[in-house]
Amino acid sequence: MRTIAVLGAGLKPQFSQYPTNKFEFILGAASSLDANSNSFTVTLNKGGQKAIKYDHLIIATGSYAKDRMPWKLGASAGTTLDSLHSLQDKIRKA
Repeated sequence: MRTIAVLGAGLKPQFSQYPTNKFEFILGAASSLDANSNSFTVTLNKGGQKAIKYDHLIIATGSYAKDRMPWKLGASAGTTLDSLHSLQDKIRKA
């Protein structure tokens, strides 16, 4: 069974196509790792914790972009789109 622990919401419906005996969606944050026993613990958003065993573990901590980059989220979706459209215009004119 594959298990994915994520911090954000809104992903669960995207995984509804997978059989529940092969995939489990867990909303929470990884809170501890025991590499000797190939397990980690997730602190669940709904409260409590869940221990998860793994064969292979990939730790993806995200990314960072400098301020004022057009793909960084603006104050609203509208300002982000405006920034992206401005970048597209600059590329077309280059």
